[in-house]
Amino acid sequence: MFGIAVPPVNSKRFRIAGVNAEFTQDCDTIVEKGFHDWQQRLREDGGAEIVAFDSAFWEDAMSIYAPIQASEAAAIHAPATSGDFSHFEKSIAERLSCGAALSVRELAAFRARHATFRDRMDVLLREHDFLIAPCAPVSRLAAGADHSDTRRAILRYTTPASLAGVPVITLPAANGAGVQLMAARGADSKLLAYAAQVGAGLPT
Repeated sequence: MFGIAVPPVNSKRFRIAGVNAEFTQDCDTIVEKGFHDWQQRLREDGGAEIVAFDSAFWEDAMSIYAPIQASEAAAIHAPATSGDFSHFEKSIAERLSCGAALSVRELAAFRARHATFRDRMDVLLREHDFLIAPCAPVSRLAAGADHSDTRRAILRYTTPASLAGVPVITLPAANGAGVQLMAARGADSKLLAYAAQVGAGLPT
C-alpha cells in the first residue's frame, strides 16, 4: 500500500477480540453474517484465537467525541464569523453554538473522559493483537432516504477507533458488510501485514 513494504507476519497465533453480541444487536442480517464469516475465516484459515470483549464502554464514545469536535470546530470558525454561526446549515450551526458555549471546566471533563476511554482501548490492545467489529450496522443505504438516524448508527461503530487514535483497516465482505480490524497505536505495519496475509486471494 502506497509503496510501503509489508513486513512478514510471524507464525504466532494471533489473539483477536470482537465486540460482543450486545453491541451488534442493531446490525442487519447481512452485517451479522459478514462479521461471523470473517471471525470464522480468521479462526480456521488464519489460526487466530477469537474472543469476545465487553464493549459496553464503547457506548460512551459519541458522547465524548461530539462535544470535543464541536468545541474544536467552533474555535476554528469563530474568528471568521465573530461567533455567529447562523449562515451554516441549521443542524451544524446548533452543534457549533453548543461547542462554543462549553466552559473550560466542561471541556476539561470531556477530555478527561477521552483519556480514560483511550486508556481502556490501550489495555485491550495490549491484551489482544487486534480488535474486530462491523464497519456499520447496515449493509446499504437507500438513495434519497433520510439518513439522519443512519448516520448516528454508523458513527456508533466508527467513533471508538477514531477516539482511541488507533489504526484501522477494512476487510471486505459480501454485499457491503465489511469489518474493521484495529491495532494498537503505532502498530500500523503489523496491521497492514496481517491484513495482507488474511486478505490474500480476495477479489479486488
